[in-house]
Amino acid sequence: MSNTFTTVATVGAGAYLAGSIRAVLVGVLLFFVSFPILWLNEGRVDLSMVAKESTPVDPSRINPAYNGKLVAVTSEVQLNEQIGDPSFLKEGPYLSLHRVVEVYAWAEKIEKTTVRKTGQASTEETKYTYEREWTTSPPDSSKFKYPEDHKNPEQRTHSQTFTTSQANIGAYMFRPTGAEIPWGKKLALKKEMLLEEDGISLQGDTYLFHGIGTVDSPMVGDERIYFEAMTPQGVYTLLGQQQSSEITNFYHSKKDVSLFRLLQGDRNQAIVKLATEHKTISWMLRILGFLMMWIGLSLMISPINMVLDFVPLLGSAGRLLTALVLFPAAMVLSAMTILISIIAHNVLILLVVLGLFFVAAGFRYKEVAKRKQSVSST
Repeated sequence: MSNTFTTVATVGAGAYLAGSIRAVLVGVLLFFVSFPILWLNEGRVDLSMVAKESTPVDPSRINPAYNGKLVAVTSEVQLNEQIGDPSFLKEGPYLSLHRVVEVYAWAEKIEKTTVRKTGQASTEETKYTYEREWTTSPPDSSKFKYPEDHKNPEQRTHSQTFTTSQANIGAYMFRPTGAEIPWGKKLALKKEMLLEEDGISLQGDTYLFHGIGTVDSPMVGDERIYFEAMTPQGVYTLLGQQQSSEITNFYHSKKDVSLFRLLQGDRNQAIVKLATEHKTISWMLRILGFLMMWIGLSLMISPINMVLDFVPLLGSAGRLLTALVLFPAAMVLSAMTILISIIAHNVLILLVVLGLFFVAAGFRYKEVAKRKQSVSST
């Protein structure tokens, strides 16, 4: 069930101009911010390269010779304590436990359309639709355009993460609260795993239901809760700095980066995973930077499209044409920024490029000198 409200307003020349100026300013911001995003992305440190500098150590005994060094310990993880959710879930063999709370709440969806008629002022139609849905972040209904009959009550239970204070990997101890550990998987619930709590019911093997309605017919403000648990199984590799019998955060002063990471698998598998993550994030940021540049350029020339909007059919065609024209321009600018950044952030490549530049400049200088000499001799 949803409620829909529509507001219609006349859009004059002044409003058009103000909207166009705002679009240009947003476009300028997106355009110029895209450059540092693309530039800094290429300068990010690949943690897999740092991990390759680690020394694999024997997990069965502590070797003082590696104190203060980056090491890789590969073994099974042993828990020194069990943790649970003090409100809902009994203690179990979890390295970390994340309570996720979803609330059945009203959500406001806004859709704006501009109706243009030849010889008449344009009208802007704003449609407000209110729907009830499960969400981990229920909106503040007092900020709705039409808050009447769409009130969201205050959330009673909140998401929370619980982590064991310490664990062991082989003979070494580490504190998971300071390390980056694998994310948990959705926990299958059983009745015997739960603490007795009034008003809480188990639904299937995933959700706890808390509210005045039912799972099939929930009421606004009802909550459903599930858990994501990291239960260590199999072999893991811990990368960090050895401090006597403890593994802690390793700080690489030359690369200005830290590494304290628990990854599933052996050392080689951990390095491959870090390399894959770095490559994936790099491409995501490259695409983001390109899109910001493309959209920014399109918004910067929006006044042209504003003029074309007053001519039937030309408005939509003009927007499509400018988007197609600016696409390769944004692509070239992005590629140039990425290429220059790669060269600038890689000392070896930078030296090679500078060397080739000076060699080419030297040959060019000799050619010009020979031409001048031949001209003067004649």
